[in-house]
Amino acid sequence: MLSREFAGLVKDMAPVYVDNRGEPVIALTQHGKGAFVLVSSGWLFSNDGLDEADNLPLVMNVLSAAVADGTSGDARILFDEYHHGYGARETLWSVSPQTVKCGLVQVAAALLLLVFSLSRRLKAPVPLPDQQRTRAEYLTSLATLLQRAGATGVALKQAEREFRTHVLRRFGLPEDAHSAVIVAAFRERNPRLATRVKAALDRTEFLAAQGRPPLEEVLAAAQSLFELRKEAERIP
Repeated sequence: MLSREFAGLVKDMAPVYVDNRGEPVIALTQHGKGAFVLVSSGWLFSNDGLDEADNLPLVMNVLSAAVADGTSGDARILFDEYHHGYGARETLWSVSPQTVKCGLVQVAAALLLLVFSLSRRLKAPVPLPDQQRTRAEYLTSLATLLQRAGATGVALKQAEREFRTHVLRRFGLPEDAHSAVIVAAFRERNPRLATRVKAALDRTEFLAAQGRPPLEEVLAAAQSLFELRKEAERIP
């Protein structure tokens, strides 16, 4: 039984072939210099369909009627091979099964949701505390690293060098001033502090002579020099 859509299309066309009910299954209509042939099923033009009964002569007659214009020798019949696969550009997406396409879409949606979730903050950011590290903490960290490398004496010499540089500039002493000159400068300004400075410098020289002094003693000596430098800044 023909569909209503096909019956509606061919009602104003010339019937070429009708079924046992008298309903047209092939119809023709002229359009300009050409013609349209409407067939109810494409099976008629398939390889299997052409082998059935008189289908091949029927197709030839239909085509002849469609192109008959008195000059049949110049008539041409063109086939759209695109629908047979010629010229179609296949991609991985086009040849993938529908289940694979659905799976890829779901994976892409999940990734987008994950990216969106990770990009959102749960609450306002908490600022980091503004903590300034002291020079003593820096020296402690440096001394720990140097102990692992077996070079704690380097950290001690660095602490002594910074102490001397600061004190020499503070008191206007020459850069090559010895420890005795530094102690004398402290004694003129603060005799009590001069005793501690002499003890700290003597201890530093003693530890430096050991090559690899213990970390605890290096840290204690560096901390002492740092505190003395701070007190020297308060001397008028």
